[in-house]
Amino acid sequence: MLHETPLDVDSVGPPAGSLYTLAGRLRGAWGAARTAISAREGVASRSPD
Repeated sequence: MLHETPLDVDSVGPPAGSLYTLAGRLRGAWGAARTAISAREGVASRSPD
């Protein structure tokens, strides 16, 4: 039971924890978007078109 308590608390998630998770997801999405944009710019700069 003692080992299950932290898991239950984490599954419910305090507001601060969920906000932290949401911020992490936004950072991950932003990082992926920046990578995609930089890749497109790299391809565009390489092509003479």
